[in-house]
Amino acid sequence: MAKRYDKKQQAARVLREQRQREQRRKQLLTGGAIVGALLLVLGIIGVALYMNQTEEVVPPQAKHTDSAVVLGDGPVTVDLYEDFMCPVCEYFHTSVSADLQRMVDEGQITLNVHPIAILDPASNGTRYSSRSAAAAVCAADEGMFSEYTAALFTNQPSEGSSGLDDKRLAELGTELGMSSEFSSCVMDKTYRGWVQQATDTAADNGVTATPTVFVNGQKVEVPPNQGIDAVITQFQNDLAAALADAGVDPAEENENPEDTPAEEDTQD
Repeated sequence: MAKRYDKKQQAARVLREQRQREQRRKQLLTGGAIVGALLLVLGIIGVALYMNQTEEVVPPQAKHTDSAVVLGDGPVTVDLYEDFMCPVCEYFHTSVSADLQRMVDEGQITLNVHPIAILDPASNGTRYSSRSAAAAVCAADEGMFSEYTAALFTNQPSEGSSGLDDKRLAELGTELGMSSEFSSCVMDKTYRGWVQQATDTAADNGVTATPTVFVNGQKVEVPPNQGIDAVITQFQNDLAAALADAGVDPAEENENPEDTPAEEDTQD
């Protein structure tokens, strides 16, 4: 009888220990799930805070809108959205920048250049598109936006690379003869917030790719699957039509009669 009683006690003890182990296991699993969920929530909050972080928006000293550097004051308005890491933007710039600059200089067009940063994710976390665009706005303050833009495209890094560092961006301006204030502007990231605002505004306006160009508020568009050459041709056609409507001859150059050599008197 004693042995039978001992066996019953032993079996009860084993069952009780098994239940205790199972209870501890459930507690551990529940606690782990709570901790995991808490970490997940904290992670989501952290990502949200990072994604929504904003930098101070400092307006440029140069002539500007909320999202563009303004060049010229002609009757026809051209809005150009470009990203300095975009290789197609470099091709577009090479193809049309000389003509656009001439039209600006001759008072034929108002050129609004929107330096945006849609390719920030393509620079290994360095945000090259934002940094180069902000540097270009610093150059606008020095009155050398067009020259610096040309230098950025000449020195354009490959998409997917880290891009030029801030020191090199500042050096590009120094090589063009800009002041130490330009270098400070670049190194201090003065216009990063303004570039972010320009990029957000572009998205609000339906701009999802670069280059994108508008003539008098009308987007230059071509049929699907057409390349950049088709866009350039359509842009030139749209611009010529707008200039004609404004009574401007796009091929006409403003010549000063005093600069025209007088015919020589060949009479004896």
